[in-house]
Amino acid sequence: MSDRWHDGLGLAEDAILIDLGACPWCGEYVVEVARNGRAAGRKPPDRCCLRGTLAGVARIRAGIETTRNPEERRGLEMALSEAMRHLAGAVGAVSREQVVSAAREVEGRYALRADWTAILASIGKWR
Repeated sequence: MSDRWHDGLGLAEDAILIDLGACPWCGEYVVEVARNGRAAGRKPPDRCCLRGTLAGVARIRAGIETTRNPEERRGLEMALSEAMRHLAGAVGAVSREQVVSAAREVEGRYALRADWTAILASIGKWR
C-alpha cells in the first residue's frame, strides 16, 4: 500500500490530513473523508488481523465509556458488535495462549487497557 494514501481523494489543497497510520501488524488501513471534503484521516481498521481487531475492540470500548452523546454511543455499540463478530471468527483457529499473547501485545503497543477476560469470555474463547 502506498504511503500517499491521500492522493486521489479530491481534497482541497489546504485540506487537513490526519494520519494515525495503518495497522502495525498487517498494514491495513481505512480512510475517512469529512462530509465537506475539507479533511481526511487514515487509521487502522477495527476489523483486520487478530491483533488489529483486538485493538479495534479496545478502542471502541474506550469510546463507549467516554462518550456522552447517545447517537454516537449507538454508533459505537454497533461498531463494537461488528468487531466482536469478526473477533469471534478470528480467534476460532488459534489457541487460547495465542489470543492472550496477542492481547498483551496490543496492550503493550497502544496502552489500551481492556477487560480481556470479559471480552474473550463473551465469544467463548476464555473457557
